[in-house]
Amino acid sequence: MAATALSLRLPLAGTRRAPVPGPVCGLAFQAPATVVAVCGLAGGAGTTTLAWLLARQAARESTAPVLVCEPEAIGGGLADRAGCASTTALGELGELVDAGQRPPAGAFAALPDGLRMIAAGPRQAHAPPAGALARVLSDARAAHGLVVCDCRTLDHPAVDAILAQATHVLWTLPATAGALAQARAIIAADSLPAAGRAREALVAVATHRGACTNVRDLRALAATRLDRLVLVPHTPELAAGGETDRRSRLTGALTQLATFLRGPQSQR
Repeated sequence: MAATALSLRLPLAGTRRAPVPGPVCGLAFQAPATVVAVCGLAGGAGTTTLAWLLARQAARESTAPVLVCEPEAIGGGLADRAGCASTTALGELGELVDAGQRPPAGAFAALPDGLRMIAAGPRQAHAPPAGALARVLSDARAAHGLVVCDCRTLDHPAVDAILAQATHVLWTLPATAGALAQARAIIAADSLPAAGRAREALVAVATHRGACTNVRDLRALAATRLDRLVLVPHTPELAAGGETDRRSRLTGALTQLATFLRGPQSQR
């Protein structure tokens, strides 16, 4: 019943469409989806903006729809990037589907270029049952070529349930000495989910010009448990959530992420 309730509002990705002309980063996906959790090891990396730009570029290149979502809309950051909002956050939708209820109109915002979004405006959040999130993400995976989940930081409600369903995790942090020290402490404390359930990459973002910490230290941190290190140079697009073109330094980072995401998936 849960799958039927969700599919009433979420057409499966059976209709192929032509990619949108523009810069190509290799982010072309087909259903069933790769599920990417984007989560900050430290705040200030632009995690929400990175999730938004990744999903938007993938939607332009993919023949199947792409979904960008967040488990709970505490601050409405993802909806702010998109300039619109859905009527529910992913957790709220999961609870409705879990109860066998028909999702409300507007549960999914249909954006240009085959991009769909589940992200509501600011509201008080609560952690939905992990099983409800698992079921709604399972349906979402069948209906899309790529699902990008903005988890913000590790202390966000429902982040554990999202990470448990992800095929890939992008751990973000500002490329600063302070953020590096915080990430080291988190990994040393064994605060992350068990390794091996998903492919993991460390995404270090230069949030200011000249503020990047030693790349060798970042590589050493990534080597502790992660599959890849992606360095994102300081770019106005990431700071502002703007457009990506062929001359953008962000295009190179998205191409690196494409190589990582389109590689072999962990067998969970």
